[in-house]
Amino acid sequence: MWFIQKAVFRFGGLAFGFQNPNVPQDYGVGKYKFLRKLAVRHVTKVLFDNRAFHAQPIYLNLWHNTLLRAAVRRSGLDVNPGAYAIRLKNHPLPAEKIMFSLGRM
Repeated sequence: MWFIQKAVFRFGGLAFGFQNPNVPQDYGVGKYKFLRKLAVRHVTKVLFDNRAFHAQPIYLNLWHNTLLRAAVRRSGLDVNPGAYAIRLKNHPLPAEKIMFSLGRM
């Protein structure tokens, strides 16, 4: 119930821990290294609300910042991962220019 109440006020999120059912468990094991890169078994989903025009770039930027900070942490350098970030400036068009109606399509 808490999730349903809180989900109404959010424009998106990140979902971790999904596995692609189309990729076999043993795909690429014992094979060439490049074969393992052809198919991705572990998937992360970036969720966003299409009605909020700012949601897609903001949540994609959140995911990219998560990847960047994880890579900085794995690098072994003695630095603060929070000091690294990708900045995003989002300037959506005025609503009347980007709203589409069925008559215009």
